[in-house]
Amino acid sequence: MSTGSLDILSVEELALGAGAITFVRQLGGAFGVNLLTFFLEWRHAAEGGHPLAEVLAFEQSFWLVAAVFFVTILAAWGVRPTRR
Repeated sequence: MSTGSLDILSVEELALGAGAITFVRQLGGAFGVNLLTFFLEWRHAAEGGHPLAEVLAFEQSFWLVAAVFFVTILAAWGVRPTRR
């Protein structure tokens, strides 16, 4: 994905583009972990807060991550190489 994103940039823009992609990827990872933690705690509280609720919250979090992963696979499938 990174190579495909940088492929359209000129040689002068590559360093800035690579830095921007790295920054956005790390920022997205940090937000993703925080949002998943929030979701996990929210589902744990919504299920009652007991030990079984913790298991259900982890299960629901797993399926959320699986759904997001599936959507990203679909998005990556739509990326086509550029022809020069």
